[in-house]
Amino acid sequence: MGRIVYIVGDKTFKSANSKLNGLLKQKVATGKNAPTLHKAVITKPGLQQICMTHMLFAN
Repeated sequence: MGRIVYIVGDKTFKSANSKLNGLLKQKVATGKNAPTLHKAVITKPGLQQICMTHMLFAN
């Protein structure tokens, strides 16, 4: 391309960014913008169990 490209503000991406913004606004308006649900943190004993199981079946 020969130039620095900024995905957020570059004229090349203006149309795509506009469509994405519209889609996101529509999701917010209809309530379909569910927050990300993360899994619980693995406890130290749980991690040790995972490591032991992996070592048993790795060979």
